[in-house]
Amino acid sequence: MKRPRINQTYVGIWMPIPLAQRIKETADARESDMSKFIRAAVREKLDRVTPQKQRKEAA
Repeated sequence: MKRPRINQTYVGIWMPIPLAQRIKETADARESDMSKFIRAAVREKLDRVTPQKQRKEAA
């Protein structure tokens, strides 16, 4: 079975490459799909960014 590739350019935009590599190692160790880890990271990032934008708009 062909393993999915990590798009380094896309990942580097919002996640440091070393973190993406660590997530990949964790997913491989658990024999799990990396997508759920990436979705969780995106969700966490959006949760941090959204309140900041709302504060700026309110000011």
